[in-house]
Amino acid sequence: MSIYQVTIVPAENADVEYTHSQTTQHQLMDVRNSILQAAATGTTQPTSIQMGTEYPTRVFLVNPPPSTGTLQTTPAGEIRLENVQAARNTETDEFFAEYFPTPHSWTAPTKNLSYEPEYSEYDNAPTLLYSSSILANYYPDRENASVLPLSEQLLVNEQSRTITLVAVNGSLSTTRSSSVSVEPTALSAPYQEIAVEPTPGDMMQLTVPIQVSAETLTARTSLDAAQVTDVPDGVQIQLSGEYTLRTAKVGVGSKTRGTTASYLTVAETDQQTVTVEVRDAFNNPVAGVPVEPTIGSGILENQAAIPETNEDGQVTFHARDTAPETSVRFQIKDGAPTYETVSATLGGGIDTYNVSWQRDQLANRAEIQHQDGVWVVNTSAGLTVDLPVQVQSQVTGDPLTNALVDYALNNSTYTGANAQDVAITSQGVTNTSGEHTATLEIPAANGSVDVYAASGDDVDTLPIRVNHAGDGGEPSLASKIVDQGQTGSKARYETSYDITNTANFGSVEVTYRNLDNPWATMTYTSTEPRDNIDAYGWPDPTGGTGGNQYEITIAVYNDAGTIVDSRTVTDTADGVNPTGNQDLSEPDSPTLDSATLRDLNPNSVNYELDYTVSDPAGKFTETEVLFVNTNSPWETSQETGTTLSDTVSHTDGGTPKQYQVYVQVQDDDGIVVDQTIINDTANGVNPANEGGQGLQAVESDGVTSGTQLQYSIRNTDDAPVTITDFAIDATPIAPNMRINNGNGDEVRITGDQQEGYANRVGGGQGSGSRFEADGTQYSLVNNDGANAILSANSGSVTVNFEDFNNNLGTLEFTDSAANAVVTVTLYLQDGREQTFHFQQH
Repeated sequence: MSIYQVTIVPAENADVEYTHSQTTQHQLMDVRNSILQAAATGTTQPTSIQMGTEYPTRVFLVNPPPSTGTLQTTPAGEIRLENVQAARNTETDEFFAEYFPTPHSWTAPTKNLSYEPEYSEYDNAPTLLYSSSILANYYPDRENASVLPLSEQLLVNEQSRTITLVAVNGSLSTTRSSSVSVEPTALSAPYQEIAVEPTPGDMMQLTVPIQVSAETLTARTSLDAAQVTDVPDGVQIQLSGEYTLRTAKVGVGSKTRGTTASYLTVAETDQQTVTVEVRDAFNNPVAGVPVEPTIGSGILENQAAIPETNEDGQVTFHARDTAPETSVRFQIKDGAPTYETVSATLGGGIDTYNVSWQRDQLANRAEIQHQDGVWVVNTSAGLTVDLPVQVQSQVTGDPLTNALVDYALNNSTYTGANAQDVAITSQGVTNTSGEHTATLEIPAANGSVDVYAASGDDVDTLPIRVNHAGDGGEPSLASKIVDQGQTGSKARYETSYDITNTANFGSVEVTYRNLDNPWATMTYTSTEPRDNIDAYGWPDPTGGTGGNQYEITIAVYNDAGTIVDSRTVTDTADGVNPTGNQDLSEPDSPTLDSATLRDLNPNSVNYELDYTVSDPAGKFTETEVLFVNTNSPWETSQETGTTLSDTVSHTDGGTPKQYQVYVQVQDDDGIVVDQTIINDTANGVNPANEGGQGLQAVESDGVTSGTQLQYSIRNTDDAPVTITDFAIDATPIAPNMRINNGNGDEVRITGDQQEGYANRVGGGQGSGSRFEADGTQYSLVNNDGANAILSANSGSVTVNFEDFNNNLGTLEFTDSAANAVVTVTLYLQDGREQTFHFQQH
């Protein structure tokens, strides 16, 4: 028992303490997320931290007392954004220029939140430190010890061009072994978005008081190393160009201090009304603040008392109908600094013109209906709509003859070529009845647009929604979920989607529900009809979720807020895509011409990747390159190339290490439209000398087409590959293309180690007896078939699809996705995708 007491008990207690240390990491991550949630939404989400741990009960042996932990706030320093000016708001620019001690700056003091455990056996347990959006492991007792981040940073996002600064205020200090509740409180939130840019000739300088080094922070952003430097009080980031600034203040513990009114700005104004907004030093609205009209206040409608701002920090003033045009000044506090005052020109008498779309005439037409405030144009073929307008005298009500009417469009949902096809008559002159008819030209696609008619001093707006017969109905979903997660590290996902029938489209909501760790569940929303949501696992705190089970739901809402289409899949975050993905590339999407990986150093990880992209339609935005380290998952990095031909690089520690390198071409919607994956061991040997790049077409064997597509491939890898799924897209030939071979195999891959096939049994035309040739991903095994296994450096293997319900014509291979009328994608068990394009000869 003495030996057990001296050796075994300490070892077992050390395991208990280590497990507790891991648990508190997740709990402090919840606190970090709650602080950021309070800043973004203004809502509070209490979280609990188990400060210490109990040891197992032992009858004849002795345990130390329960361990304790200390949770406390400590001064961190000052967040500073210098050389900054407001890009589009005069009052905000005056605030930056004059409010703070240093002109053209924004500053706020902030605090750190730390948890330090006191264990009996686990001597090297880290202190957990939250500082300026980053949760990290910290070893304050070690000299020159590095700070190891556990979460991503939210300070600067180069993709969205945002700067997010959240100051922590309050006092908290407690040491105990039991649990403690932390309830972050919004003191200035939710944060508003302010457009900012550097002062002329300068770069914005963001200084953040954090212990994370510049090198570590650079690795977690897309910033260049030259932009991020270590300074005595933290890290300094140099920024150029326009950004969106978001600032907030969140309280933790007691003795928190809120904010007060700092400056006044004009939110909205026209000839007769002005709405002003009071903001605090964090650029967020302040309620209950008196706003006093001073100079020129005599033209305003009578008010019994000085009005106060509402919950949005705003108050509205109205000019009297007969008031002359006057500049009116408003102020908060004493109005001494310029940023505490604003001026607006109001009055000018009664409008002399009255412009109105002739809605009564529109209501009598069969092709136009008025629904929920919008005029819906239903058309089967016509691409023009006549819209009558009338101009009258505001004073007498008589029609005005020969009045010039100007027309304009705004708030259009049409994009791309469709945006060029929507147009309105530019001008017209009214007849003796005061009327003129404009012609609206609409694209051959569903969408919406606001139409404006203006004459004299009046304007009228007509919201139009276009619903082409046969294309109408509720929005429908096509989607692709890319799994970039790694067991033992993070779950990482990209979800792309494309909505058809967009006339009634409202939004898309993507929810990643972690079935193993509910704290990692997150939801994203987009109002774009075609978009790529690539945030999960990169900027968000999802450490330790690699290998977890996820339920991923893509929900499509119409404009009434009702779910009209959805897709739900269950997936393991292991880098293998779920089934059911669809090809979202367009006929004129950019294509990846080449991707060459060079392994430069036998003694360390040193990669350079050259790529070239074709982009005839100008839709290319960037090439995303993911260097996925499968041996050391935390060393995965993401690099970006922004030109059609570029070189990106990645370096890391010693070798050998196994990498999967994803090269992903994104279009102007951010959707990955072409991709290749390169497998390599980081050993100084280029991957071309280690077995090639997977499956390649054997063009000498030709292509058999008609109602059957047959071609040959070979495996150039030094290891066997397994084909698990397939997708075929022949919609450029006919939108309803499908494959149905009766009781025979619709898909067959033959000629090597193991034959693969897929069969939808039955000779009918129902969806259960055919494969859609619209890019839908199908599993070989799940469709009464078997995976195909191709041996290393295989010979010719035949890929066969039959029978198509439309004739494909004569096909031949092409390297260009833009010229392809048929695209076949084969999905490999290791996560790679091999795409083959065919054009008509």
